[in-house]
Amino acid sequence: MITDTPLGTITPPTPGREAMSDDTIVERVRAGDTRLYEVLLRRYNQRLYRLARSILRDDALAQDAVQEAYVAAYFRLDQYVAKGTFGAWLSRIAVNEALMSKRKRSRQPQLSVGDDEGIPLLDSHPLNDPSHHSANRELTALIETAIDGLPEAYRVVFVLRGVQQLSIEETADSLGIPAATVKTRYHRARERLQQALSPHIEGAGLHAFEFAGRRCDRMVARVMTRLGVPWVDGDRTGKLQ
Repeated sequence: MITDTPLGTITPPTPGREAMSDDTIVERVRAGDTRLYEVLLRRYNQRLYRLARSILRDDALAQDAVQEAYVAAYFRLDQYVAKGTFGAWLSRIAVNEALMSKRKRSRQPQLSVGDDEGIPLLDSHPLNDPSHHSANRELTALIETAIDGLPEAYRVVFVLRGVQQLSIEETADSLGIPAATVKTRYHRARERLQQALSPHIEGAGLHAFEFAGRRCDRMVARVMTRLGVPWVDGDRTGKLQ
């Protein structure tokens, strides 16, 4: 159900909405309180961005994949069954969107990277992003480049386990693979990262591929606008700039 509230209008927040469980929010959205979908976007923006980015190794493409994942999930909420976790269900949709984007790109001639031999890519990194602390910028960029150089099978697992810090079980559920496979790939990913980075990778790595602040706000605004649903905060003005 879509409300008649004008798009971008700042509406009063639902009491205690941040404390609601994912399943409670899903039930409320299904019942017509569609503006609560924003809570799920803000709750999972960073995880989905990191996940899509680990597959696509491109900031803009990752954001597009995340946006498509949110829209697809919104229209499939009636298919969600609270047996696992909503985060894992949403992550699988994001993986599918990222893989579809990757397949589209693969139709064009490009360098192929095998599963066992990663080639570090010198992607541009958002060093001027305010979300990165100045003292950590160079190290963060180095870590991101090293992670980008991992084979995809290892890279995706490492981002969820080492960067996003999901449990083995939730990582397995998000990717649809056995827990034993997660353990093996994570171990091999760590081995492949340069020894010089290993003392810093989990600590400084927590800041890698961040997706917060205005980037998070703008993703919320884009998705909610596409769905025709008013959002509470938007980018603080309630309108895209």
